[in-house]
Amino acid sequence: MLLPALVFVSLMIGLIMTNIDRYESEKKFTKELVSKFQVDHLFFLARNELLKMLASDVQDLENGILYFNNGSVAYVVGEMEEPFIHIKMQATDNNNSWKFNVSMVYDFNEGKIVQWLE
Repeated sequence: MLLPALVFVSLMIGLIMTNIDRYESEKKFTKELVSKFQVDHLFFLARNELLKMLASDVQDLENGILYFNNGSVAYVVGEMEEPFIHIKMQATDNNNSWKFNVSMVYDFNEGKIVQWLE
């Protein structure tokens, strides 16, 4: 009578430990995914700000940092070969858990981004 109860308790403890391990891995994955989406959103906001600056014929665009609620995006203006300008960006969320780099090429004649590299 005691042996079946011990086997049952052992199985239940093993099942509980397995589920705790799964929960912890899912929790970590979800946190990383949320951070990645925040960084993607930062690039979206930075791209819109930079497009506004570039559309106003600011061809003397200088390096800078754009600050948003959930992080910041640093951008470096690279080579400018008429009619193109190359801009590199690095986004960091508020937790500094993700840093991601993107490059874009903007065409002044067409008024749009012609290349986006992640």
